[in-house]
Amino acid sequence: MVFERGIYEVSERKLWKYVWALPEPADTVLMIGHNPGLHNFALTLADTDSVDHLPSPEGKFPTCALATFSFDGRWKDLRPGTGHLVSFIQKELV
Repeated sequence: MVFERGIYEVSERKLWKYVWALPEPADTVLMIGHNPGLHNFALTLADTDSVDHLPSPEGKFPTCALATFSFDGRWKDLRPGTGHLVSFIQKELV
């Protein structure tokens, strides 16, 4: 398990660097972060079939939202537009 506190408020660019440096045996990663970095990362990662199911670039990745992506390949080979959105869940805060 890798726990990296440094990703919480970083830019999209730094999130890509963290992902590319993940150990290859890791088959699942949970990233908990903050806007705008995490929102921009999700939008950039999403393939063309997925991007319309996420909040728009002008919008906001909601608090308590969870986007789940899948892709084929190694972490270091992950590129923009190659993540398939499996689900997007948002919890309404009351």
